Amino acid sequence: PHVVRIVVPKGLTLRGTATDLKGKPICAAKIKAFGPGSYNKREAITDKNGQYELKGINPEDFKDKPAEYLVVAFAQGFAPEPITMTFSQSQATNRIWNTRLGPGGRIRGTVSNAAGEPVVGKLVKVLPPGDRTTVPYQLPMTATDEGGRFDLQHVPPSGHVILSVGKIKKAVKLDHGEEAEVDIKLNE
Repeated sequence: PHVVRIVVPKGLTLRGTATDLKGKPICAAKIKAFGPGSYNKREAITDKNGQYELKGINPEDFKDKPAEYLVVAFAQGFAPEPITMTFSQSQATNRIWNTRLGPGGRIRGTVSNAAGEPVVGKLVKVLPPGDRTTVPYQLPMTATDEGGRFDLQHVPPSGHVILSVGKIKKAVKLDHGEEAEVDIKLNE
């Protein structure tokens, strides 16, 4: 009888530690990697020491050309921390990513119409970083209250955050623990 042996590649592993800004390990943080295609997602959860091991990054994804993975760390009470990693055949090795999660920033402000009156129920949201049109995680969003006010918390710090209110887009400089006050006037 002939014996056929099938070898299935185990894939690469991304491992590391999630800590807060003071270096304290974060237990039960989720680390998610989103590869090419909507089906290609991996997830790990940190242990009591903040350590994780995310297995199964498929080398087939970057067999012909480099592939970008969006890797995001999430934990309750912290802003999501995204990073883009590129994998290629020339760098087909396991990786280490140690991440530090912080509270993110806070953006408060008002939305008013051309006459200076508050706009009620207007959606105010943070747009994805860089040239991405979407990200596979929730970015802060809210609607304005009866006074046209909004309050966005746990905004991921990425240097410049882009707020969107209808067709209006506004850049806001923000880092962990910082607050920004933004007033947006609509020409409607």
